Amino acid sequence: MLIKAGMVEIVTDFTDKKISNATIFKWDEQDPRKALGLSKPEMKELMSVKRKDLYILRRYKQLRRNKIPCGLLEAYDFHDSIAGTHFSQAVKLMIRYKLPPKKLRAYLERERARDTSKKSWVFSTGAGWWCDYIDAAEVLGYDLQNPVFLLPKDLKEHHDRATQAATAVKEAQRLSENREKERERCRAVTKRYTYTDGSLLIRAPLGAAEIVAEG
Repeated sequence: MLIKAGMVEIVTDFTDKKISNATIFKWDEQDPRKALGLSKPEMKELMSVKRKDLYILRRYKQLRRNKIPCGLLEAYDFHDSIAGTHFSQAVKLMIRYKLPPKKLRAYLERERARDTSKKSWVFSTGAGWWCDYIDAAEVLGYDLQNPVFLLPKDLKEHHDRATQAATAVKEAQRLSENREKERERCRAVTKRYTYTDGSLLIRAPLGAAEIVAEG
């Protein structure tokens, strides 16, 4: 039945790789619709697409479980429009910020129409910019519950500004972590190589300045 329905991947995963795809299909369920966990309209939509992509179906169910309004065909359409590259990341962010795919798509379409600098602005590029922008905005502590920050006007400008600032913040954090690691190393070295007999004290230098002074 699955093969005839075009869902070959579920079968080959199960028979060849021992992967059950339990989030998509229940093998012990007799009713195909219940086995797929889809309603009648959803089954009709699934049967209408030539490509029964398990990856898209899995993400669609993920959106549905998190009560994000989205149709199955809409999920397919959104995946294809962004060339699939940023689909998984976009789904996670849509769930995190309760953003329906239809709303995100409409926003990206508006941004593409507004951008006169690049006529070759493709939907997948915009989706990538938005995902990167949100990652940077989280680092910078933007209030992403506010639509002004979640879906900013002039996406490219906000993307460039936020990612540059976030890179600087991450670099500062990295340097701070490195300094803390160095302090920990110094404490360990000092503890290991410190010796005293009451009158004589031998210890590791605590920094370059002490080495210079000793010299």
